[in-house]
Amino acid sequence: MRNKFLVSLAGLAIAFIGFTAATATVPNPYQWLLLSKLAIQPNPNLCQDAASMRRYLSSGGNPNAMTTLGQGSTGQEVSLLGCANPQVAELLLAQPDLDWYQALYDAVSRYSGNSGKLTIETLLEKGADVNHKFESGKTLLHVVKTQAIAQLLVTKGAEINAKDLNNSTPLHVAATDATTRNIVKLLLAQGAEVNARDREGKTPLHAATATIQNTETVKLLLASGAEAGAKAQDGNTPLHGAAIMRLDVADLLLRQGANPMARHRDGRTPLSLAVEFSSPAMVELLLSSGTNLNLPDGYGMTLVHWAARSSQVETLKLILAREADVRVKRKDAMTPLAIAAQFPDAKGDKIKLLLAQGADVNAKDSQGKTALHHLAATPAIEKRKAFELLLAAGAEINAKDRAGNTPIQLAKKAGLQGEISLLRNRGAIE
Repeated sequence: MRNKFLVSLAGLAIAFIGFTAATATVPNPYQWLLLSKLAIQPNPNLCQDAASMRRYLSSGGNPNAMTTLGQGSTGQEVSLLGCANPQVAELLLAQPDLDWYQALYDAVSRYSGNSGKLTIETLLEKGADVNHKFESGKTLLHVVKTQAIAQLLVTKGAEINAKDLNNSTPLHVAATDATTRNIVKLLLAQGAEVNARDREGKTPLHAATATIQNTETVKLLLASGAEAGAKAQDGNTPLHGAAIMRLDVADLLLRQGANPMARHRDGRTPLSLAVEFSSPAMVELLLSSGTNLNLPDGYGMTLVHWAARSSQVETLKLILAREADVRVKRKDAMTPLAIAAQFPDAKGDKIKLLLAQGADVNAKDSQGKTALHHLAATPAIEKRKAFELLLAAGAEINAKDRAGNTPIQLAKKAGLQGEISLLRNRGAIE
């Protein structure tokens, strides 16, 4: 009962000081409670009111306390110094128990106004280490958000190529965000190592090409000597990142000699990624550099396999127009036609294209399944046209796989009533 009373009383004291900025001093028996974790959320209005902050501090308030800006899921937790105006910042900076490095971290990473500059200059003059490493191994230059603060840190002796625990440099971090392009420019001008490698072997260019709306940063890095074809430990190149969505960046990299057929450790190439995920325009751009269409990746998949899986019919047309082998089999003996049956389009265009190029409608994979088996067992919104095309091309409606299943039996096991009816109406034996 007594403990509940103490906690309740402490809660009232915290609310009284944090939310009303009262001048009363908390009684000594409860001072430890005020300074405990129960009191880490003072009112954020303290950040902007010097008189209230003065009363808060004189009442035993913690200068290192955190507060929340905003409400609900959009709220951001910051230190009092992280949201302080210059007048309030001066009060906090004068506190003997202020956590210098938390204050510096907040000033550099979260607050870019005059208070941030004041905090940095004041604490560095007091002897704070501009190259102090935080738990992640990052320095202040890793987390800086504005060019002005970055310039201040550099002027104060910040190490340009400092590495965190992942061996990432400030340039790696700045290159990941289009809004910090000016910091990239500053770091490069100060001699940042443009091809520095992190623990995964990735360079700043890898980071930049995997980020949307970051074309200008990519240009800066390339102009400073970044290797367009740099390979990470897993074989990924900057073009792997750009090939999925970033046509302009892919074009820049190709002009600098990037290889659209560079292989990831699993055999995936920028071109195969583009075929599966990107636009026909990206595929056409990468194809223009010349490539072996029938080169399999680590899964035994060729470009025509990936195109058969894609939702872009135009991409399949581009690949087939270059005389890709439509009968090629991947490691489990699946053909592009079987994959198209697993990922059918409503009009059956992919199946129609492959059949027109000579695909074997009754080719079997390692489990003895034909394209019709795969089509019958695959849930899809509309497959009638695909069924009609396969059957018209001579698909064996009662073909058995290695387990003895026919297409209609697989449809039954999958509970696909529409497929069962369609096959039954075409004479499938149950």
